[in-house]
Amino acid sequence: MATPDDVRELALALPGTSERPSYGTPGFRVRDRLFARLHQDGESLVLRMDRDEREMLAQAEPRKFFWMPHYERHDWVQVRLAAVDRAELAGLLRDAWTLRAPPALQRRTGARAGAQDARVAATIDPERAVAHLRRADPVMARVIEAVGPPRLRQPEASPFQALARSILFQQLSGKAASAILERFVALFDEAGAAFPEPERVLAADEAFLRSAGVSRAKAAAIHDLAARFASGDLSPDRFDEWGDEEIIAHLTRVRGVGRWTAQMFLMFQLRRPDVLPVADAGLNRAMSRLYGLPMPPASADIERTGAPWRPWATVACWYLWRSEDVVLPIGADAAPPP
Repeated sequence: MATPDDVRELALALPGTSERPSYGTPGFRVRDRLFARLHQDGESLVLRMDRDEREMLAQAEPRKFFWMPHYERHDWVQVRLAAVDRAELAGLLRDAWTLRAPPALQRRTGARAGAQDARVAATIDPERAVAHLRRADPVMARVIEAVGPPRLRQPEASPFQALARSILFQQLSGKAASAILERFVALFDEAGAAFPEPERVLAADEAFLRSAGVSRAKAAAIHDLAARFASGDLSPDRFDEWGDEEIIAHLTRVRGVGRWTAQMFLMFQLRRPDVLPVADAGLNRAMSRLYGLPMPPASADIERTGAPWRPWATVACWYLWRSEDVVLPIGADAAPPP
């Protein structure tokens, strides 16, 4: 059972949040934009929430979620504090904060000091993501039950390494690509332990790169990538500053990097929490099987079906990919009929 004191403590712990009265009760704002306030009844919390998600939650859990008639045309929901625990309250407040916080503030949260794992913690929060997905989508809740906690692979040591690896692995089996990657690294480090810096790759000619089994097109692409990192056009600091679509726009200017590769970089290297790669074949198969969409699903259908996952679409996609490797509970084969 959550309390008004829990609301105040958890809300004020969110970056950029301040408290100022709203309708005579404590209100919580991020950069002067209200995202939550205690209701005058002293027993419920009023939160920002997407209307589609609000309606779904109110139907599924009316004991917890409801709204007064004057909220009907606005993105607000009331939450009975006695019906939620502190952990669920923290997730609800964070989701509401995300709807109102400027994107730059969200990206900067915990991301200064250049520590990679600090950036990871600031972007994907597994507990909040799973709590949101369970609430928002009954099909996803069954997948989560079958798969267990999310376990995303660890990022590469640097963004350059992650993108170069992606280029080398394109259109090759995992075993063949791994062998070429090992030979590529060994060109610069005989022990094969340290991935080369962009400047060293840029200084090597394409014939040298091709001696590791790299194709002419991939050698040119890796040279182009190295040049952009060496010049500062691409860098960890720039990735911290840019939104998802800005990063995609900059990466797709690199030879050999398309939108899908850029999205995988966002998801698994930068740990951006809300990426939905609608053209991914594995995602398409899983959504067709679980949600009854035609194969291949239309992009609009994927976006519509995935709308309740926001702002944690990355974690939802991980679960959908993993769903192909597990036996799901009875009744999870497709979405219930409308």
